[in-house]
Amino acid sequence: GQFGGLTTFLQDEDLTKLRPLGPGKIQLSDNTAKLMAVYNEERLLAWIRNTKYEAMNAESTRDGDIRFKKTPEAEWQFRLDPINGLILTTSALKDGEYIVKWYDPSTGKWLSEAAVTVQGGKLMLEVPAFSFDLALKISPK
Repeated sequence: GQFGGLTTFLQDEDLTKLRPLGPGKIQLSDNTAKLMAVYNEERLLAWIRNTKYEAMNAESTRDGDIRFKKTPEAEWQFRLDPINGLILTTSALKDGEYIVKWYDPSTGKWLSEAAVTVQGGKLMLEVPAFSFDLALKISPK
């Protein structure tokens, strides 16, 4: 169903133990995407969304493509150029070893997993290329 991907991403998570993470403790290297996150000192869940991934943008693009480019309505698909080269930086986690897992909400599939180390309270991650949105889970190793 519509929430199957979210269910998969949140499996085994206790959201009552997490709180919203403000912009002072987490950020992206540029404004091509927006970021929302919840955390405690040992785990972090984040959603990264292309700033162009909005209903109004999709609607105006659709109308223009059908009206002016003569794209048949039945064949039209909303597409966005991939975002590449984003860096996520956070100072929300305590020092230690963690597992970083990237998740594609649109397919409901885990994309990759890697071991990382938080040192001096800082962690920098290369965000995988994406077009619409990504989710991120950081948990203790």
